[in-house]
Amino acid sequence: MFHAGDEFGRTQGGNNNAYCQDNEISWVDWSLAEKNKNLLRFFKKLIAFRKNQKSLQRLQFSVKEINGQPEMSWHGTEIDKPDWSKESKTLGLFLAGQNNQENDIYIMINGDLKSHTFELPIAPKGKKWRLFLNTFNTAPDDIIDENPTEAVKPQKSFLVADRSVAIFITIKEND
Repeated sequence: MFHAGDEFGRTQGGNNNAYCQDNEISWVDWSLAEKNKNLLRFFKKLIAFRKNQKSLQRLQFSVKEINGQPEMSWHGTEIDKPDWSKESKTLGLFLAGQNNQENDIYIMINGDLKSHTFELPIAPKGKKWRLFLNTFNTAPDDIIDENPTEAVKPQKSFLVADRSVAIFITIKEND
């Protein structure tokens, strides 16, 4: 959940009850929007991504199959091997597009202090993976423009840097 100004780095200094204060804690410093324009750009692109991806707009997720694969599946650094232990700091999530026109999405989360190599699922027939987001990269290379059709070179894995998230989406092979 975002609070007013989070998208450009506003802070309440840890105060969760600022609504009842009329001072610097609750005021919005709009100059932060210019000062932190790369953070604002990042939020805008993520919001646009969510609005454009039907897979992220579902009201419910299930384990029913779409085109021969689960609508949603959890993974670890290896496909079909999520590590739910307290010590685990990595997680992968696959969301299948509802039909051949929608993108499939694969999210790799690495909360560890060291990099981890994640296996990529096999792209559905007629599609290939394209990197959309890598939070390890600095702006503007953190989010790749949503429309380019440049897919990643065929690969089975991707190195996710420490404390980073990477998101891949599928595009049609003929794009």
